[in-house]
Amino acid sequence: MLDKGINPSAHKQTKKAKQVTEKNFLEVAFEWHAKHYQDSTDNRKKVSLQRLKKYIFPAIGKILLKDIEAPMLFNLIESIQDKGRIETGKRVNSYCSMIFRYGVAKGYCSRDLTQDYKGMLKSAKSKNMPTLVKADEIGELLRDINNYPGTIIVKSALLISAYIFVRPKELANSKWSYIDSENSQWIIPAEQMKLKRDHLIPLSSQNNTKSSQAN
Repeated sequence: MLDKGINPSAHKQTKKAKQVTEKNFLEVAFEWHAKHYQDSTDNRKKVSLQRLKKYIFPAIGKILLKDIEAPMLFNLIESIQDKGRIETGKRVNSYCSMIFRYGVAKGYCSRDLTQDYKGMLKSAKSKNMPTLVKADEIGELLRDINNYPGTIIVKSALLISAYIFVRPKELANSKWSYIDSENSQWIIPAEQMKLKRDHLIPLSSQNNTKSSQAN
């Protein structure tokens, strides 16, 4: 190497650096996932990794990030959408985009391949999900819930939902300590919320006389 004008020490360091920057998709994905969700405690952390394991890792997980080509990734995402999972395909593509952008920042690849087929993925058709707005329809719903033959816990949760409009998960994980009876409010602590801030829910009062007349 010296005869060829190559510094052995510098060559060794260059080779070592090259090995560090040559990581496969699987390695970079786990590295990105650990950093991206390091402060996350919700279900998104688990779901994102499950989707990558199911749809992406088996096909290109062992390929070096820099050697993956846009058609490889696009065909994988397209196959997800062809099975009717339109939004899942878009979500997985979003994960891959973040992984490649992370790879660019770390020197594992040179660009985000998802930009090569931007605008070519299918979009799910929006559906109109009308709510009940007529008093008689709402009354019928509440009477049906009141006659629900299931457990008292589920029945109570359904009835409470009509007054407070919270997500099922928030209602199911509620604790008595969250309820401020004196001020008629329910405060869900920040650690339970997606935006990591306290969520205040005013609680309505229930008048038995009026409820009887309404029934």
